Amino acid sequence: MKAVIFDLDGTLLNTLEDLASSMNYVLRNYHFPEHSLDQYRFFVGNGMVNLVKKAAGLTSQEDSLLHQMFTEMKEEYNKNWHKFTQPYDGIKEMLLELSGGGICLTILSNKPDCFTEDIVHHFFPHIHFQCILGASDSIPKKPDPSGAEYIIRKTGFLNQDFIFIGDSQVDIQTAIHAKIFPAGVLWGFRDRIELEKAGAKYLFYHPNEISSFLLKSN
Repeated sequence: MKAVIFDLDGTLLNTLEDLASSMNYVLRNYHFPEHSLDQYRFFVGNGMVNLVKKAAGLTSQEDSLLHQMFTEMKEEYNKNWHKFTQPYDGIKEMLLELSGGGICLTILSNKPDCFTEDIVHHFFPHIHFQCILGASDSIPKKPDPSGAEYIIRKTGFLNQDFIFIGDSQVDIQTAIHAKIFPAGVLWGFRDRIELEKAGAKYLFYHPNEISSFLLKSN
């Protein structure tokens, strides 16, 4: 394999506490019940709009309120995304090793694109990613394969050259839809059962296993 698409939240970065505290702040403002950090593991992954919808328990008939809360969530998260967020242990070393070994590095996130690139550059300033793509109006969110297909075209590699690495069924489904090798990580927000049921062909227990796996197969 010559290239990798990484998910961001729960794969490269532990962003859960900043997401949870920002969302709970918005919930308090609207007098909604707050949620525990562990509950947020199952709210994230499908984009910020869906995070707000799940956390607030909103239905599709409440579009106006959803829009208001989503706007406030973006504003609050913009203040907080760097407070507790950190790369998982071994991630920086793994990325440097892959980059030095000639592996093409890219990121595809359901986090709004307005945050994704800034966050990646903040936490990985010395890592070159050939493409960093977050959620936007122009490209449907994962598990739609459009974002992965865009990355494939932009990098000039073939589908079979890629591995997609993420922590949830959304990532595994994206890889399968895009005809990319699907792999999961076991240090993220979801568990082995979800990843295996989704169709992950390989599971990583520690980031150093990723560099060993890719550089050996390259």
